Amino acid sequence: MLILLPPSETKAHGGDGPSLSELGGRVNCPFPEVRATSERLVRAIEHMGSYRSAKTRARSRSLLGLKDTQDSELDYNARVRTSPTSPAIERYTGVAYEALDATGSRTGISLGQPAIRRIAMGSALWGVVGAAEQIPYYRLSAGSKLLFPRRQQAVTLKNIWGSSITHALEEWCETMEEGGDAIFDFRSSGYAALGKIQGAVQLRVETEYPNGTRKVVSHFNKYYKGLAARELALLEDDIGAADAGDALAEVINHSPTFRGETIRAEPTSNRGVTMIVPAAQQKKATELP
Repeated sequence: MLILLPPSETKAHGGDGPSLSELGGRVNCPFPEVRATSERLVRAIEHMGSYRSAKTRARSRSLLGLKDTQDSELDYNARVRTSPTSPAIERYTGVAYEALDATGSRTGISLGQPAIRRIAMGSALWGVVGAAEQIPYYRLSAGSKLLFPRRQQAVTLKNIWGSSITHALEEWCETMEEGGDAIFDFRSSGYAALGKIQGAVQLRVETEYPNGTRKVVSHFNKYYKGLAARELALLEDDIGAADAGDALAEVINHSPTFRGETIRAEPTSNRGVTMIVPAAQQKKATELP
């Protein structure tokens, strides 16, 4: 079973793991095509971060979607190969990861290794990265464009990644046993577009208003997906692809996390589930147990 999460713009600094240079690159990534592409991207963000003139740094910030006040992010990118690393699941710190609560700071129960092995992240820089893989601090988003040495034309990440991420996810699927081969793709659309995977179950989160109308949740979307990911990761047994949609809805509807709440899930197909959150409940999202 594989649970794919998006990365987060916010990340923890520092780390106590060896740098990529000390490791000799992404030695724990089993996908050669992904390793090669992410190495190209590392060189590109190093290159863009090393610019020193105001004009060239401004262009780098613009291509990476950074504000004028975020110039320091370029410096971090310039040092990405020599910076200390930490596990990806601890590096990312956005709302999905607050809900996932890998270390147990929110729930008092940390995720064990069996749960962590079920989780991977889609990433603009790393493509697909296992939750336990050591990565440094960096800044790169799905919508960024990159400049390579001796090239003036900026290139989109979708063009750079091509089919590498999809191939890696297909290989990952081949390693899973039948009956435990469900894939839950909770990545946001920008990251999913970098490498789609056939047969994955999607989770849609909608706000429900008192008059019965619904609309897609915006701010808390990732938070609810993080809660659902935690429940899936902690299951005793893997879920099979054949009934993955129904199984995800059942997990959400019977999870102690949502007990006493009016949040519910409905399968829209075997490849889609909608989580329905009452509008009043969103205000208490970060207070869920």
